[in-house]
Amino acid sequence: GGTKWKVLEPLVELADLVLLDLKIMDEDKHPRVLGVSLDTVLDNAREIARKGKNLWVRTPVIPGYTDSEENIRRIAHFIRNHLPNTTRYDLLAFNNTCSTKYRRLGQVWSMEEESQISKERMDMLAGIAKEEGLDFVHWSGMTKSNKQ
Repeated sequence: GGTKWKVLEPLVELADLVLLDLKIMDEDKHPRVLGVSLDTVLDNAREIARKGKNLWVRTPVIPGYTDSEENIRRIAHFIRNHLPNTTRYDLLAFNNTCSTKYRRLGQVWSMEEESQISKERMDMLAGIAKEEGLDFVHWSGMTKSNKQ
């Protein structure tokens, strides 16, 4: 969703289903982390909705970037109020399984030491989206359990 609408529109026209990532709802943080303005992404999301396309929205849940309760609440609020064609909201749990690939390539990955997100945390974040009125929330990915 971070490209110009004139580039995205012809692709959307061909699609029966559009998968759109909404990651960070902070207007200052979004361009610093993702390299594109939040307004561009949200404007494109609204345009996709106006086209009446079936829409699945996804949020990768990344510690320190996208995993705050407020961020998930703001994304869910935006979906509920602006994207009526959304039929699925996926929270995608961060994992660090690619760290060995970085080591093999001789590269440092800043997230290598980050641990898996807990199942309980993912359940809680999904619950926040549901509290905001979304009844089509799912989460997936490798997690750890906090239960002993």
